[in-house]
Amino acid sequence: MRPFIFAAFSLPFGLLAATLTATIKPSTVNLGNSATLTLRCEGGAASTVEQTSTPKSLALSFVSSGKEFSLNNGQRTINSTFTYHVTPRVAGRFAIPPFKTMIAGKEIRSEALTLTVLDKNGNNTPQNIAKSPPPALLRVNTPVKKVYVGEVFPVSMELLAQGLRQNHLPVPQLITEGIRFTRIRPQYRQSSQRTIDGILYQNVFLFDTGAIAMKPGKLNVLFELEVTVMDYRQDVFGRQRKLHLTSDPIALEVVPLPKEGQPEHFSGTVGQFQMTASAEPNRVEVGEPIELSVTLSGQGTLDNTPIPNADSWEGFKTHPPTSEVQYTDTRHLNSRKTFQRMIIPTQSTLSHIPALKFSYFNPRTEKYVTLNSPSTPVEVTGSRMPASPAGDPPGPQGIQTSEDIPKIRMIKDTPGHLADIQPPLIIQPWFLAIPATGLLAFFTAFAYRKRAEYLETHPEVARRLHVERVTRKTMRTLNSSDSQNDPSTFSANVQLILREHIGMAINRPAQGITLQTVEESDLRLPSESQKSLERLFQLDELTRFAGSSSQLDQKSALQDLSRVLRDLK
Repeated sequence: MRPFIFAAFSLPFGLLAATLTATIKPSTVNLGNSATLTLRCEGGAASTVEQTSTPKSLALSFVSSGKEFSLNNGQRTINSTFTYHVTPRVAGRFAIPPFKTMIAGKEIRSEALTLTVLDKNGNNTPQNIAKSPPPALLRVNTPVKKVYVGEVFPVSMELLAQGLRQNHLPVPQLITEGIRFTRIRPQYRQSSQRTIDGILYQNVFLFDTGAIAMKPGKLNVLFELEVTVMDYRQDVFGRQRKLHLTSDPIALEVVPLPKEGQPEHFSGTVGQFQMTASAEPNRVEVGEPIELSVTLSGQGTLDNTPIPNADSWEGFKTHPPTSEVQYTDTRHLNSRKTFQRMIIPTQSTLSHIPALKFSYFNPRTEKYVTLNSPSTPVEVTGSRMPASPAGDPPGPQGIQTSEDIPKIRMIKDTPGHLADIQPPLIIQPWFLAIPATGLLAFFTAFAYRKRAEYLETHPEVARRLHVERVTRKTMRTLNSSDSQNDPSTFSANVQLILREHIGMAINRPAQGITLQTVEESDLRLPSESQKSLERLFQLDELTRFAGSSSQLDQKSALQDLSRVLRDLK
């Protein structure tokens, strides 16, 4: 009995499937207030959680963490809880990206959430917003609810606005990880104006594109964009507003490809395809090239699909192929890929080019399909190509090379140079350098003293030189491997350069400069630089207080720093 009891209590905590659940309360806040984000890991002990991406216009600050024990069907488990404050910077509807953690060597993620932020106007309550439609809407729709990894599916996006106030048309951006567009900038068309709940939307744009699921799991597909429109809800003449729109989440289940029945030549292509192959010329001599053309076409993406191969290329010498992809529809759901490969026959006994094989997964029939091209007949004449030895090819017979010709030493006509006549001492460089050294030292000391006196009377020049010196030294440290491997050190060096330049710009000490200090000063930066500055200060807070240094994107941080320093000059 005792061994049974001991075994029951010694079971590992992670036997149950671990889950990471995210909740935010309240889901709607006024600008200036914060919401509480709670992450609860059940079925495993999580030491920390990390953001999968940095949310736009939202500041996340770590509050606390804790652990608790519970019994589930007689089994003891550990539950971890992490609490964050989410503080918005502007009004709008925002997506809070998923968080991730590692449990027993396996990564688990939470679902993405949405947060509605209201402006400071007293009439802008949740009830009034529900009754009054917003001046802009973002709607996204897809006819599928379940796809396979690598399968393409259509996506339709609709932007409705009361009046756009910007030169370029914004394109909705995909927030959800594990999904990508089939084209970088989707094609759009403008539709006629529309009235929804009594609000007339003069600008209606439809975006047609496709998407590809890259990893399995249950996902919430979210899109976002920033748009400047006219708002007529509180002013009959309208007021220009910049809105952050987020679409309603779309539940999508991504199924992994089955292992059963997977062909040996399968390269991960999903869809429905056809294959054709041809070779020209079909009459050659041994050693002459043949151009092999292979075309794959059908529904699905062929971007990363390799050229169909044969079981064996015995008797042929093959060269690396070239390829070109074309799309036959506006959404890029149907494609055609053409391969060109040079093959050289090495035997006169060859009578055909081997058959090619291409395997793909058909999501409609949920089965693997293997296409076989017929073997192409060829006529090869001539003798067998000899195997080339290592090194340079042999030269023509009967012709001696330079190495075979004996080398003959010629008799010198003159005995050569017998002695060197030294120049006079007065014109030798080392003799002239002795008195010049003392004169150079005198002028160097004189220039150093004048420079010190100048810097004492011009403190702004002295500070500028100090900031440049600190920047050069710290930038060398940022580019070193030790700093790149230590996110905390990297972030501290970035903040040192940033605060030195801001302090010089606003004529304040560099120590203790914060984002609030910049906002209270007269310093004004372009909008892109202002966003970069906010991201750098937020990065410092996350690195020092939230323990999120593992998510440091060094390349993006250096780009933001370069942009701010450029506009501070």
